[in-house]
Amino acid sequence: MATQPNLVFFRGIALCSLGAIVSLGCSSQSDPASPPGTTPATTVTSTVPTTPSGVPTLAPAPPPVAPATASTCADPGVPQAGASPMRRLTRLQHANSVNDLLGLKLDSAVMLAEDEKIGLFDSNLLSPVGELHVERYMQAAEAAADAALVNVASLLRCDPLSSGSAGEAVCAGMLIDTLGPRAFRRPLTQEERAQYLALYTDELTAGGVFADGIRQVVRGLLQSPYFLYLVETAPATGMPAAVSPYEVASRLSFFLWNSMPDATLFAAAQANELGTAPLLAAQAKRMLQSDKAATTLRSFHTQWLGIDRLPVSGKDLKTFPDYTPALAQAMLAETSNFADSVIRKGDGKLASLFTLAQSPLEGPLFALYGVTAPANPVSGALVSLNPLERAGLLTQASILAAHSHFANTSPVLTGVFVRTNILCQSPPPPPPGVMTDPPPAVPGETTRQRFDRHRTDATCANCHQLMDPIGYGFSNYDALGRYITTESGVPIDSSGQIVSSGALDGLFNGAVELSAKLATADQVRECALGHWFSYALGRNLQAQDGCSVLATQQAFAASDYNVAELLVSIVQSDSFRMRGAGGVP
Repeated sequence: MATQPNLVFFRGIALCSLGAIVSLGCSSQSDPASPPGTTPATTVTSTVPTTPSGVPTLAPAPPPVAPATASTCADPGVPQAGASPMRRLTRLQHANSVNDLLGLKLDSAVMLAEDEKIGLFDSNLLSPVGELHVERYMQAAEAAADAALVNVASLLRCDPLSSGSAGEAVCAGMLIDTLGPRAFRRPLTQEERAQYLALYTDELTAGGVFADGIRQVVRGLLQSPYFLYLVETAPATGMPAAVSPYEVASRLSFFLWNSMPDATLFAAAQANELGTAPLLAAQAKRMLQSDKAATTLRSFHTQWLGIDRLPVSGKDLKTFPDYTPALAQAMLAETSNFADSVIRKGDGKLASLFTLAQSPLEGPLFALYGVTAPANPVSGALVSLNPLERAGLLTQASILAAHSHFANTSPVLTGVFVRTNILCQSPPPPPPGVMTDPPPAVPGETTRQRFDRHRTDATCANCHQLMDPIGYGFSNYDALGRYITTESGVPIDSSGQIVSSGALDGLFNGAVELSAKLATADQVRECALGHWFSYALGRNLQAQDGCSVLATQQAFAASDYNVAELLVSIVQSDSFRMRGAGGVP
């Protein structure tokens, strides 16, 4: 008979907002929640100059926000890195780590509380842990332990029946010696080993059998803060310091695989073979060749592109009767498989992500795109698309559907998405008291005509000129991402304009032409680099990261803006290899 483990040591750290434990500390540091490259928006005037006909001119718009990567590096010879507060694993990282640790295929992510967001990305950095988190972690640990104990022999490297109860105790100790360091991602201390062995013996003392004791050990490991948190030693002085070999191994694995280190990384950490940039680069290149890296590419792109909410947002079935959960999943699969095809299996170039007129379509996407499905489709194989209709990520159905309304497209949502996520230029919020609902629809009116009314409203026009003219470029797609040529019986006008973006300013016609402009724009390159840096570090960039960003920018340019090479450059940076002063230990 199994009993519940006494996990006071876990509850203490989990409920650190109550001050129950201070040995590891709790983050009280504020970290801006804005996307990389953004700053708090400024208030703008609502007075808009107009032409004699009353249509607003493109008066000076609110200034664009400089990308986070436009950082300064006062002294490249001095190692610098931003502060890195302790963070918990995301739900994806937790689920992957449980499965890799125990050899399972369990979706424990759905059992956990929602992740918080730092900028665009999941990162449990700031919010305190409460009773709900503790309860969910306990439930997930119990489910994982029960699943692993279905075949307890798969966890063991010994025969517990070889010498009776003495053999069982030896076997339990061997399990702790092998599973514990992998769970904690570092060697166990003798005190920790004794603590988990006591969990085992206490269970047997209470009347349990060998499997019950092992179950308690697994539950305890999975509820330890050393499993749930990325725990790193704080710099001993006020200067940045290199993280330990085991800590940098975890940084590598949770960045590139969203999971715990593998045996090769653990061996490299033990041998102290992760202490230089070239050694880290070699490991990163090895890891990117693994299909586990596709998990990170999927996670990054679904969050960067704002499509992670697509499966739950839904569409109006009266307007779109062909919308189904299977179609939504096919949309998401297209985007993640496309990114993997370009970055790991193709030329790797950022420009190709915006311009390639090929995509790995699945199931109902063939019909949505008007493409004849092959007789024997191969999963993940690239399919040629009409280059006048489709080019890269921005014309994929997942993005077009995610940044539309329930039944209609929205130039505002699409324009804000491009400004914020692709250019790192967040438009300012609407003035206080201004209604933010779209203009009411008028029968026979096109979407463009409907939203053009913003251009005649002085309280809206000054900000909407930053968004709507970009969104108009996507007018050839409905709210599912289907290509259309007419609306309300008239040919669609997909001409658009970018303003207040320096060299990018100018006219374009349609999303394909816009994608070509963005593909080689310095603003887009810097913005993408900033997003990847923030994703890798689990935090927003700080002033102390300036030299790392500058060096990575130079390497990115030298690689002809190859995204795979960008990831390798990030792991070689001081910001990735070091921990700055100021974060909690």
